[in-house]
Amino acid sequence: MNDPASRHAQGFPTPGYVRLGRRIQRLLRRLSIHFIPFLMVRENERDMKAMPLPTGFAFRKYDAGDNLLLLRSRGREESNRTYLKRFEQGNCCYGLELEGRVVAVIWCDFDAITGLLYQKPLEPYSVYFFDVFSHPEYRGQNLAPALRQRVYAELEKDGIRHYRSITEYFNTPARRFKEKLGASNEWLGVYLRLFGRRGRFIVWRY
Repeated sequence: MNDPASRHAQGFPTPGYVRLGRRIQRLLRRLSIHFIPFLMVRENERDMKAMPLPTGFAFRKYDAGDNLLLLRSRGREESNRTYLKRFEQGNCCYGLELEGRVVAVIWCDFDAITGLLYQKPLEPYSVYFFDVFSHPEYRGQNLAPALRQRVYAELEKDGIRHYRSITEYFNTPARRFKEKLGASNEWLGVYLRLFGRRGRFIVWRY
């Protein structure tokens, strides 16, 4: 535990340190250098306290027939084909609704850790959470942990035992949220992409 990377990964950076880190990232992007430190997170569903849903909210699982409903929930342009491809690849999506409106979602990949920062096949009985979203209008109502808890319960029925996700190092709110879930950081990594070339990642394990 004497590794500097280990110490930084387990503690939260100060606001000044976050501002400095973000400023450095912006300056590097102007030079076509993408520098993104991130954490591989192991989530632990057994450490969570019960999170009841507020009145009126409903938990459900989505399928390819719900594409348009999911697209309307994001408030940003998404490709219908993107979601269809996810379902075709065996990914699944869970969410919370209020009066027919999707207000929070989480996607699950059972085959691999995917995305820009890091890619690797998953071990058996594992899931990787990605593209997690909560509508800003409903934040502060504990929807994110309530959704997580219900997803854990559903996946446990299917034999899933290992829960993984990725958090950017300077995203302190996301890190605090996962700490409340009982999650722990497995390792600290850095994604680097220089001058438009293919990105590389560096990992410090602890």
